Amino acid sequence: MVLTTYQCTVLHQLFPSLATTLGSVASFCAAGENVLYIARNQLVTELTLASRGLTGSLPDLSSLPSLTSVDLRNNSYTGDIPTQWATFGAGLVYLNLEGNSLTGTVPNEWLDGVDYMWRNIPGTATRITPAQNYDDKRLYIFYHNNSGLFTNYQTTANAVDWNGHQQINSHSSIISIAVSYDENHNLQVFESSGNMYLYATTGGVYSIAAPTSGFGGTNREIAAVTDSVGMKCLFSINSLGQVTESHYDTSSWIPPALLGYGGVGGAIRIAAARDGSGNVTVWTVGSGGLKRCYLSMGMDQCSSWTIEIQRLDLVNVYAVQIESETAVALVLTLGGSLYYASDLTTAAATDVKKASVITDDNYNIYGFYRNRANEVKYVFRKRNGSGSWDPPVSIDGKHASEVSALLRSDGLWHLFIVEFGTGSIYHTRQHNIHVDQNCLSGRSNQKSCQVSSTTSTTVTSSGTTTETSSTTEFDFNGNNGINNLLTSSSSISGSESTSFTLSTSTPITTAGTATESSSSVIPTTTAGPNQDCLTIKASFPTVQFNIDCNNVSPNGTYPVSKADVRRRQLAQRMTSTFIQFESNRIIHVILPQMQLAGSISPLLGNLEQMKILDLSENQLTGSIPPELAKCQALQTVVLEKNQLSGVVPPQLLTILASNGAKVNFGVNCLDNAVNQKSSCKKKADHCLAVSLDTRYTTDAKFQPLWDALASVERDLKAFDRLAEISGNFAVGEYWFSAFRNWKIASLA
Repeated sequence: MVLTTYQCTVLHQLFPSLATTLGSVASFCAAGENVLYIARNQLVTELTLASRGLTGSLPDLSSLPSLTSVDLRNNSYTGDIPTQWATFGAGLVYLNLEGNSLTGTVPNEWLDGVDYMWRNIPGTATRITPAQNYDDKRLYIFYHNNSGLFTNYQTTANAVDWNGHQQINSHSSIISIAVSYDENHNLQVFESSGNMYLYATTGGVYSIAAPTSGFGGTNREIAAVTDSVGMKCLFSINSLGQVTESHYDTSSWIPPALLGYGGVGGAIRIAAARDGSGNVTVWTVGSGGLKRCYLSMGMDQCSSWTIEIQRLDLVNVYAVQIESETAVALVLTLGGSLYYASDLTTAAATDVKKASVITDDNYNIYGFYRNRANEVKYVFRKRNGSGSWDPPVSIDGKHASEVSALLRSDGLWHLFIVEFGTGSIYHTRQHNIHVDQNCLSGRSNQKSCQVSSTTSTTVTSSGTTTETSSTTEFDFNGNNGINNLLTSSSSISGSESTSFTLSTSTPITTAGTATESSSSVIPTTTAGPNQDCLTIKASFPTVQFNIDCNNVSPNGTYPVSKADVRRRQLAQRMTSTFIQFESNRIIHVILPQMQLAGSISPLLGNLEQMKILDLSENQLTGSIPPELAKCQALQTVVLEKNQLSGVVPPQLLTILASNGAKVNFGVNCLDNAVNQKSSCKKKADHCLAVSLDTRYTTDAKFQPLWDALASVERDLKAFDRLAEISGNFAVGEYWFSAFRNWKIASLA
């Protein structure tokens, strides 16, 4: 038997209709091997149950922790997606639920396209470069630290474990690495540690390629690219800031020569990309700003360098292909702004420290970066987006000193980081999740679904009780996204809260009769303007509310929708945001992911009948107003993933505790709440996080830089600028007093 008895029993119980057909536990496992499931090491790793007539609710698969692939498409599953599916299966790389009749909403953890699982790759690194093997599709990671150059790779194309750890060399002063392919599709890795070296793989083992003497010395930053006729080119910046080019000519590497007179000199960063016609473009940034050199297909030289941007504050450049025939550059400024090189008016992101830029199969741009707080984020720009960048999306869970991204051949991006402070290497990826042709709200490509008949009981103004039965048909193609709201939050006691559902309501009209009301509200005139309506508009002046305060439905629900285009898998998503009234009073304020900024208005305290407040995943700052304690009916408060500071007001906590409310104040900077951002912790005045590698304190060629620092007290800004420009410093935290002592000793 391939599976353990326990795993067989689990499968037998999870899919009872198949168990009835296939018989006993042993028969089930024997008949299902390589048909219903695939196993490895006696554990289920893949479920292949498409078009099997499965019904009921989705099963709880948490008892199958080794799953990497689940295919349940074209069955008849109904009900909501279980909350535990949001993050189950640390190794899950493929999930297909298409063609069922699932309702509710997609878990929030799936919406941003990140699986929120950071997988550790053995090893510690200073800088990293990922690549994919051409033939077996496995991912490789090349990295270096003070002990040399290393590689690691996945055991199989979709594996989550990495055990191909190998040391390639023991060079202790590697500055830069680059990866390309040879004519046999083998991965080649170049490294620069003054001299440049090439390592080629044979049977998965890397060895130094001969000859290497032609590469020359004193080289620093490097970039490698292959044009469409197979010419392999290696570009580098030498110690004078000049650009050189070396290429492989049938059997050997041609010694490096200045490219376009070396670009005059002064370059500090280099990037290269091939366009759709096979031509190669090289960009540099440095003392002359952004420069470009264009090499026609098959050529190893450009006629001259073109200055594209004359700015002295450019510190890095990234090259990508954005159209079938076009390669472009993005630039990073010393102030931390990431720009499309042809549009310096609209920043993709600010507060960027290190970045990695890729394009997907549709030439949409992803800019992954870590900010000055070492948080990991990404920005997205749709192809032909006319300079429009989506707001930054946080990838929580780790703080990074380095980031490097890769687009895999399956069209999904993979992100690698070096963890801040430890040097550990971690990997996460884009979701490969398919949920089309279900009945999910807020999603495109859904089918029209019939909601089952429901009966509600209403007390009329005369005191009689009436029952109203209704069957409502909804089109869930992203047009009615407010019928269900799934919220995962924590109560004050720490227990996990359950989901709550907002469905069609049955309001009582002024005549006292019960009428059905859905998200499409027919306003009913009230006497004078509705005060809660005026309050909500005053509290959020930047939000466009579709409410006439003189004509508010007493029990109406008013959606506040916005398009949120982030990637091709979610070409159009409508976020569930709305305001709900009950008896002319606002009871629900649901405004997540609305890009709200500034402080929370104390006017919200006037919404005294408010039961649910959700302002999560915005950019709110400042303190939580104590006036919210006036809302004594509060049952749910979700303020996670903002930039709130101070404390949760004690009087508000008292109200929430007495109501047994469900709350989530996580990922803020609150002093009396759990799960807060580590970057909020204020360092002592004599403590400074600096980037410092000991080899740069003893290398004689860096001594003039240290000597140029005017005084110990004025070293801070100068040192930060030096680290920004050099980019060759490992990451660690040091007491400033230790840095001061070293400085004094070095000047003695």
